[in-house]
Amino acid sequence: MQWSLTELEAFVQEIWGIRLLPWQLDDLLKFVSGGLYSYSIPTDTGKSFLLEVTACARLVANPNRRIIMVKINDGAAREVTAELARRMFQISQLKLNGAPMYPGTEPMLRWSRGRTGIDPWGIGNGFSVEGRDYLDRNVNESVKSYALGSRDLQGKRGDTLVDDVERQEEADSDAYRRQLRVRIDAVLRTLEAKVDSLWMIVGTPFHADSIYSYVTRALEGVSRPFEQIHRPYKNPDGSYLWPERAEKAEIHRKTMSTTSLAAAYELTPLRSRSMTSAEIEEKVRDRALPYISNQKQFWQLLVERGRSHCPPWRDTASWQMEIEQRLADGLGFYVGWDPATTGDWAITTYACWGEDTYLLRCHLGLGDTWEQLMVVRDYFTSFPEARVVVENNGQQKAFRDLMQQDDVLQFAPTISHGTTQSRKDDSHVGLPAMVERIQEGYFWTPWMDEDRAYREFKDFEDELMVYGPTSHPHVLPAIWFGWRWHRLHVQMTGVQRKVAQRELIRKTGTVQISTPRPAGAMIARPQSEALRSRTREAWKRRA
Repeated sequence: MQWSLTELEAFVQEIWGIRLLPWQLDDLLKFVSGGLYSYSIPTDTGKSFLLEVTACARLVANPNRRIIMVKINDGAAREVTAELARRMFQISQLKLNGAPMYPGTEPMLRWSRGRTGIDPWGIGNGFSVEGRDYLDRNVNESVKSYALGSRDLQGKRGDTLVDDVERQEEADSDAYRRQLRVRIDAVLRTLEAKVDSLWMIVGTPFHADSIYSYVTRALEGVSRPFEQIHRPYKNPDGSYLWPERAEKAEIHRKTMSTTSLAAAYELTPLRSRSMTSAEIEEKVRDRALPYISNQKQFWQLLVERGRSHCPPWRDTASWQMEIEQRLADGLGFYVGWDPATTGDWAITTYACWGEDTYLLRCHLGLGDTWEQLMVVRDYFTSFPEARVVVENNGQQKAFRDLMQQDDVLQFAPTISHGTTQSRKDDSHVGLPAMVERIQEGYFWTPWMDEDRAYREFKDFEDELMVYGPTSHPHVLPAIWFGWRWHRLHVQMTGVQRKVAQRELIRKTGTVQISTPRPAGAMIARPQSEALRSRTREAWKRRA
């Protein structure tokens, strides 16, 4: 059975007694048709209601489906199971010419004290409907609800509907966000292989790196249809998304904080220093820059770019010699390594030339120490003049010791980089300052080969899109280690010039030296004629 808009509208009005708004009807038709969705609408505009309708409509269309509901805790999971059971019983009682309008939809339950369809008895967290195929190898119940993080989800497959699992705690804590992401990754395993299967997550984003944007961002490039749907409380023309909720929205608008209002109604959690995809396209991606295979290729590329700007009064040979000398003095290659014994680690290769930085390699991954060492070795082999910059703390010192055991990396120049809070927040060379330089267009990634660049730099761009005070990046610190060192220690950089200028002012400032004068001593003024006469007479006697 395939739902149409007219059938859906009549179905909802018959069972729930509600006439859907046009935007609700459009969204509902997408959901019942299948796909992967991240859905965010303002508070109290029917997120959970649309989820409930979607589950019922999918079961009506095919009673042999498996519906998996994921809620924030066990109590909410039991409540949604009981409500779905009541609605499915109500649907099963509809008649058409004396026969069931939707056969096979009646829940196989016992009801309390003969109150059929009111209070399901012993329902637990799931139930089956009559149309379920019991010969199917999949023994899941027709409807099963779980709390987020439940171990019972292991191995389950079916249409998955995740409802409102992100809280304000995730906006305030990086640890909570990592925990939520791990749990959502486990829920993603419930996705069926069928093309028309459904997986959707519904809720309000509370921060820039929300789980709702993370899911759809990770799905880019898949063939299955997916969409991230955001509907703020006002339409582009200024009208309310749901006119009946206008008064409540205005009360909240006047009483809620700016941050809470932006999250709950405008669906735009406050960003800090992060970039949009359009800004990344304009400021970061260099579509005239090819993928760089090795250090020699990048050197020749910069030389050719410099030769193309040869002044008309200079001969080409001397101009090229000057370019090569400038590159030898100011070009630096770095392999930034943000290591980890457990969890995510990042390794990057980049070149700093003047005010510009070119990101040439980027690897964010999970793996043991040996795998990280092999990535560093591969990057260093391609860029043999690169300095390997490693975070300097007790744990990371073990990685430096490991490098000394490798027959190649033992010859790599290594720099230890401290990550104290004062260094991170430095106004000139701190991590936020580096992100500001990226926003200003001083960082470039080779994007001529789009497919290759997407695989290489996607993690870097993802961190730029969610960077803020509560984010915990790995690629950005790996770049920052060498970028900071270059700006502090290599000539002809902006920070180095400022430091030199301040030092010059300090050394050449006016100095006044005070000499003690003996008590009662009378010293004649330098312009005194008597003093000058006595001085001339003294020099005559000396001659």
